[in-house]
Amino acid sequence: MPGQASLQRTFENAVAQHRAGRTLEATRLYGEVLRGDPQHEQALFLVAAIAIESGRNDEAHTILERLVARYPQNPVYWSNFGEVLRRQQSFEPAADAFTRAVALKPELAQAHFNLGLVIQQLGELRLAIQAFERAADLKPEDAQVQRGLANALVRAGDFLRAVGHFQCALALAPNTASLWVDYAVCLRNAGRFTTALGAASRAVELDAKNALAHHERSAALTELGRFDEAVESSRSALALEPRSAAAHTGLAAALVDSGQLEAGLEAYRAAVELDPNNHLAHSNLLFLQTFAVGNTAQAVLDDARAWQDRHAAPLAQNIKPHGNVRSTERRLRLGYVSSNFNDHCQSLFTLPVLAHHDRDAFELFAYASLKKEDDVTAELRTQFDHWRDIAALEPSAAAELIRRDGIDILIDLTMHMSVSQLHTFACKPAPVQIAWLAYPGTTGLSVMDYRITDLHLDPPDLPQQPYAEQSLVLPETFWCYQAGKNVPEVAPLPARERGYVTFGCLNSFWKLNDATLELWGRVLSAVPESRLLLLAPEGAARGRVQAALKRAGVDEHRVEFASRRPRAEYLKLYAQIDICLDTLPYNGHTTSLDAFYMGVPVVTLVGTTVVGRAGLCHARNLRIPQLIAEIPEAFVDAAVRLARDVDALSRLRGGLRERMVDSPLMDAPRFALNLEHQYSEAFRRWCEQASG
Repeated sequence: MPGQASLQRTFENAVAQHRAGRTLEATRLYGEVLRGDPQHEQALFLVAAIAIESGRNDEAHTILERLVARYPQNPVYWSNFGEVLRRQQSFEPAADAFTRAVALKPELAQAHFNLGLVIQQLGELRLAIQAFERAADLKPEDAQVQRGLANALVRAGDFLRAVGHFQCALALAPNTASLWVDYAVCLRNAGRFTTALGAASRAVELDAKNALAHHERSAALTELGRFDEAVESSRSALALEPRSAAAHTGLAAALVDSGQLEAGLEAYRAAVELDPNNHLAHSNLLFLQTFAVGNTAQAVLDDARAWQDRHAAPLAQNIKPHGNVRSTERRLRLGYVSSNFNDHCQSLFTLPVLAHHDRDAFELFAYASLKKEDDVTAELRTQFDHWRDIAALEPSAAAELIRRDGIDILIDLTMHMSVSQLHTFACKPAPVQIAWLAYPGTTGLSVMDYRITDLHLDPPDLPQQPYAEQSLVLPETFWCYQAGKNVPEVAPLPARERGYVTFGCLNSFWKLNDATLELWGRVLSAVPESRLLLLAPEGAARGRVQAALKRAGVDEHRVEFASRRPRAEYLKLYAQIDICLDTLPYNGHTTSLDAFYMGVPVVTLVGTTVVGRAGLCHARNLRIPQLIAEIPEAFVDAAVRLARDVDALSRLRGGLRERMVDSPLMDAPRFALNLEHQYSEAFRRWCEQASG
């Protein structure tokens, strides 16, 4: 058996080999030491360190468990033990180990950082940020620490603070491509799209084989409306990682926004197939399928139920009995849930309703999931009795908050659009749950009790379309509109000055399918000197529109394009349009109401699904039946008749805003009363069912 001096020399040699990166030789020498002294503390610890570095977590776990039992006051042993547990995904024991480490040695920066990682995994984001902040205070020169704090702040939605910590990390590690990608994600979420593009492009320069860098570059380009380049960047990402669900999703978004709906749907299907648990991609797929030509109400419902089975059904374990007082003779608690309580077109409909709710009968709660707040958010806050921020909450936690608030009726305003909160509804936190406003359709959720509709969208004299929810039918309109601020006055009829009629459509560009363009081509052919103004992105998208209209006999010079712009500037475009042509199979909703308010009539073709009956609802509420067509030939005739009588068209334009204001479409007190009646009736039925 070797003597202590010999063991010490062997140990020192092992440490030298370890520091030189020759871990195999170091391991062999540590083994010699341990054969001579099985309890050699430092050799055991360093063997465990090599095991951690080599991914042999079980071996490291066994050694470190012995060490912390024998030396419970050693903070480094506890820290390393926590790291092994973290790598083994034993997050609660890991958090305990790191907590012991920092209690013993508060200045141990790495332990605070790792504690933040495991607490974040446990869903305690606020506490995780505190741990990261402590690590950053202790070791501000560590890029990894700055990056960890920045990413946690991004998850919490605190993008402004995150930007600063990303900049610190990049100053310390400027050539790290993945760090530039994370920074680009933060900037994009903060709405700084041009800077985000620069960050993602820098990541591509540093590592052209980084698929995430190409994907993030595509996302920034999409936000900037540069869709052709976005498609190219997404295809670059997919060339590197063909099975990347994120890259397929990025490609889908760019394709859809460039007007290539069918190709975009295929990309979303690929993303969902590759990552079946990606509920946002699946929701995007569901929502956008409602725009596809030939889609049926039954197909929409079948697809929505597939979403329910995949993403909502597993959350049924969180459903608990409701303890709400079973009486309608009290002030009911309404909860509105949305990711769009800000400068979003949704506010044109929520603000007038909220302002006219009966506050003696209803107590209003907002459950907001926002990426950013703005002046409209501030205005909306004043309309609620209580405001809850659920952006950083897991669905079960958000549901528990809603239960504690005692909400009687919970209203979803997003459905499968944007950042959906349907997972929260899947936990059934309120006894009555209702979908409204996002779009007339179905969520597919078995726990969504009702959907709001009206007698034009779902007329009682026609066969009822299939929905997962029961329908609450408003007597006049699904929409209650206000135009917002800084709205221009109605301009004179442009045809009077120009000598020709300008048709137009300022709807989302993905609604412009070949069937719609073919129908519009027939209108323009029947009015030879007319023009067409469209809201369309620059690039190949405009060429595709021109080619489709060319096939319908419309020369390129008769088609004009405008780009996306702020709302006040967008509304000014109606001064250039005499008549709007509606889209199919998904009619204009907000855009058509904007057109009417700006004095521009919208000719509509009634569709076969509920989203294709919006134009019918609008025209009937405005009492202008001549705008409604049941078949394509009648659509062409209606548009041509309007175009040929400029005097009548001018008179119609001059009175449309007043007609809008006087109609149910803008009668907020009346609409709120009708909506509240449906809310109360739905809750009354629950009370009767619960007590029966």
